[in-house]
Amino acid sequence: MGVAARITAARPVGSIVECSRRSSGAAANDAMERYADGDAAAFGRLYDELEPRLRRFALALTGSDAAADDVIQQTLLHIHLSRARFVRGAPVIPWAYAIARNSVRDVYRRLATEQKLAPEASAPPVPMPDDVLEQKRRRNVVEEEVSRLPEQLREAFLLVNVEELPVAEVAEVLGISVANVKVRAFRARRLLAEAGALWLGGV
Repeated sequence: MGVAARITAARPVGSIVECSRRSSGAAANDAMERYADGDAAAFGRLYDELEPRLRRFALALTGSDAAADDVIQQTLLHIHLSRARFVRGAPVIPWAYAIARNSVRDVYRRLATEQKLAPEASAPPVPMPDDVLEQKRRRNVVEEEVSRLPEQLREAFLLVNVEELPVAEVAEVLGISVANVKVRAFRARRLLAEAGALWLGGV
């Protein structure tokens, strides 16, 4: 599911979605603690809890399936190598997003270097088929407008409005204050609204 399909109106506190998100976070925390304690089988559960979130986040930031795969692999490897130092009781999901965010920046730097060394190797974009549905076109508009947001605003928007992390956890991931998270998310939504890219909440 793309970013556009997850941009929805604010949901009431205590909704099924919010309860599911809390249970998912608890499941990830439990799996990480068991994995840190030496239960190798717990990694499968941890992967199942983190991979879809990390994929959405990485794909929205990089726009590339291959780059998203790289980010996920690097993030999970970092978690694996750091499991002995994991602090019991700490939330896993914000930690994973913070690692993924740094991995995305590493991908950006590597891609920039590769393009400088071999700019002719860049493949042209594949043209969309003529029978693309209107819904697909609209989702592409949203994806494009999100990708145009300044990096700081895009990160805040994705974590708050798409991944639906609590603002306090987003502040932890980005290393900024709660107030700054709210400001960045608001500015992102305002820019998207001005571009006509927030009318697809129900898609």
